[in-house]
Amino acid sequence: MGSRMRNFILRSGLILTIILKSGLGQAQVDCTSHGAIMGFADHLYNQGEYYRAITEYQRYCFLCENAETCELAQFRIGMAYYHGERYQDAFDEMSSFQKHYPESHLLPSSFFLSGRAALQLNDFSMGRNYFCRVLQTDSSLASRAQVQIVWSLLLERNWEKARKMVKPDPPYDPLWIPAFYDDLGSSRAIPHKDPILAAVLSAGLPGSGHAYCRRYRDMITAFLVNSVLIWGALTAFDHEEQSLGLTLSCVELFFYSGTILSSYSSVRKFNREQEKRWLDRMRENYFLDDISELPPP
Repeated sequence: MGSRMRNFILRSGLILTIILKSGLGQAQVDCTSHGAIMGFADHLYNQGEYYRAITEYQRYCFLCENAETCELAQFRIGMAYYHGERYQDAFDEMSSFQKHYPESHLLPSSFFLSGRAALQLNDFSMGRNYFCRVLQTDSSLASRAQVQIVWSLLLERNWEKARKMVKPDPPYDPLWIPAFYDDLGSSRAIPHKDPILAAVLSAGLPGSGHAYCRRYRDMITAFLVNSVLIWGALTAFDHEEQSLGLTLSCVELFFYSGTILSSYSSVRKFNREQEKRWLDRMRENYFLDDISELPPP
């Protein structure tokens, strides 16, 4: 029995050794064909098949972990996540890249991508931190990084601080950078209305606060509802129907308070819409969400 067991163990060990060697050999074969794997991943990326491209890039990194081009594959995984609008995954992938390849020539680009992902996640302070790291690397992305710092301030509605940012010295790359800085002054012309004034107007005449922010349908509704309730309460008291009068007065007080609060919030919404319209124009005119300057596939 002991002899049979030893033979079984020896045979099992021999079979396991053969399997492991063939697995390693297969991995080496796959690694020698990395061009085909990367090429296919790049093709998927260029076709907008970002998640399939990520799978192929990950396959390449698994099979060719020590290959020189593995760092490029991991960087492109981060770009694919960004284009696929999975910004947290893009940020995490770039953090891993920076940890594993601290001396990579792609490090400034990874900082830039981390900053862009942070802005998409509304972490503006973190975004500025990464763009400042781009500036410390003396990269060709420096001008774009400075623009993104200003852009993060605009997204925070920190208008004054953004307008105080100094235009960088030439040469400009891209060429629209001077126009971007010159256009910052137009943020002063964004239409804004005073929510306190809207509330005061509505307190004096229900509906007038909504008219102030051009919400005319709400103006008519507020005026009619409050007018009818006030008329009903006064009529009830005039006919000595105290209970009905008190009930209508309480209901009117509720609608009257709601009208004031609604006009206040409507003006704030109006201001946000005007700011968003201006920011969208800046985003479109100056390609502020673009990462095309980073190494493409």
